[in-house]
Amino acid sequence: MMRYLLDSHVFLWYDESHARLSAAHRELLDDSANELYLSVASIWELTIKRSLGRLAASARFRDSAKRLDIEIMAITVDHAERIEQLPRHHSDPFDHMLIAQAKVEGLVLVTHDRILAEYDVAVLRV
Repeated sequence: MMRYLLDSHVFLWYDESHARLSAAHRELLDDSANELYLSVASIWELTIKRSLGRLAASARFRDSAKRLDIEIMAITVDHAERIEQLPRHHSDPFDHMLIAQAKVEGLVLVTHDRILAEYDVAVLRV
């Protein structure tokens, strides 16, 4: 069993059965032995993008996560405080939160973003 934290774009690709998510990666996420998580930070980021007209997704992200058997992860004080210890390879606060959550909770971060692999966190690049 593995525990995966999905980056925002991976969540969208998984939800939409997008071709950017390979069959092998989809099979991994579909495996009921694995636990999948979506951060509230990702929902926040996606909601902002949708409100700015940069994202066409119409379903509630909570509903999509439930349908896909993805647990929504709240942001805790431990997560927020861990951000202070991260190097600044880039300046995306949503990514910083995902990295901190993955480190604190012992999760593998599933992303397509190369720069996230520069952090000291387990990453599965899709």
